[in-house]
Amino acid sequence: MILALVNLRGIKEAGTLFALPTYIFMASILGMTAVGVFQAATGQLGEAPSAAFTIVPAPGFDEGLIGLAGAFLLLRAFSSGAAALTGIEAISNGVPNFKKPKSKNAATTLLLLGVIAASMLAGIIYLANATKVHIVLDPATEFLLNGQPLPEDYIQSPAISQIAQTIFGGGSIFFFIVVAATGVILVFASNTAFNGFPVLGSILAQDGYLPRQLRTRGTGWPSATVSWRWPPAPRADPRVQRRRHQAHPALHRGCLHLLHH
Repeated sequence: MILALVNLRGIKEAGTLFALPTYIFMASILGMTAVGVFQAATGQLGEAPSAAFTIVPAPGFDEGLIGLAGAFLLLRAFSSGAAALTGIEAISNGVPNFKKPKSKNAATTLLLLGVIAASMLAGIIYLANATKVHIVLDPATEFLLNGQPLPEDYIQSPAISQIAQTIFGGGSIFFFIVVAATGVILVFASNTAFNGFPVLGSILAQDGYLPRQLRTRGTGWPSATVSWRWPPAPRADPRVQRRRHQAHPALHRGCLHLLHH
């Protein structure tokens, strides 16, 4: 609801509001990576809370990538990568919203996005390996601590949370900034749909696959966003409309006679 209300004011206004959390997230992740690399270089980097856990191998793990489990692993990696590309695709879909020269600005934005995303991903992967972060689907059955299953009330923390806890400490302000910024950016990630749908909806509406009200893209409480009718109402025959607006001369004379008497 909040995202919808903000985006109804326009793309520029929504982008200004969502820019601050995005900058905070990038600064927190890149800052955590820099501090973690420094601690690793100086020998001060500790181990993650899950480093002491032993992972129970799944059936077929010894077969590596040649078995059925390896095939599913590759398919899951492909699907995760495809889902990550949706954010990059939003830039190419939103080229009409860039300032002139549109293509150059879009290409520069896409390059910056690739560099920043690759840097953050590489940093998180490196720190996860350096701190020995362990993540499984079902901690109750796939984790062992000193040969014993974990308690049923154990809650597995995300990888970024474990890394931030290892680098900054669980009660530090920087730990809460990293966790809060990550949570907020995951919520705001859905804003991509608001930015990309007007362009996509306009194209589909021009081809007749969506209501014709969506053909026009604009800002400031567009009526097509507030309410649309589906399926679209059929267009009336222009000849019928002309007959409705062209009254018979005898009817005009009768109305004037009533008004004068």
